[in-house]
Amino acid sequence: MTAAGFWRQVGDRLGVPVDDDLIEVLVTLDVRTWAHVDPDVLALLAELADAGTPLALLSNAPLELARMVDERPWARVFRHRLFSADLRLAKPDPEIFGRLTDRLGASPDELTFVDDREENVRAAEALGIRSVLFTGAESLRAHLAGAGLH
Repeated sequence: MTAAGFWRQVGDRLGVPVDDDLIEVLVTLDVRTWAHVDPDVLALLAELADAGTPLALLSNAPLELARMVDERPWARVFRHRLFSADLRLAKPDPEIFGRLTDRLGASPDELTFVDDREENVRAAEALGIRSVLFTGAESLRAHLAGAGLH
């Protein structure tokens, strides 16, 4: 889905008209917001990558945001980057997790999925993927250490 399609759907759900000018503003703000990543998260990602942990990104980002993420230096820690906009699927659809396991050449029980949305975590768990609800870098670091994954 493009950002325009996404924002039009949001407007429809809210009963608010969304014209091209508003879409341009919303896309600009959305991309700018996502351009700033928590330094604690970046540090944890770097630690995991330096330790040889294979990392992948599975994101529901619209096309414009996906391309911006691809260009960010921190995105290089991810061996694979899969975006809903490219796959034409979105979390929590079970099919997107199937695409992820196929791309990684891994079975669900070999993965740990981290997401900030409860419904996405539950969907992954239902498929046998170990899952963690993200609430912050420090709690994730502790969870991974407790599970022997970091």
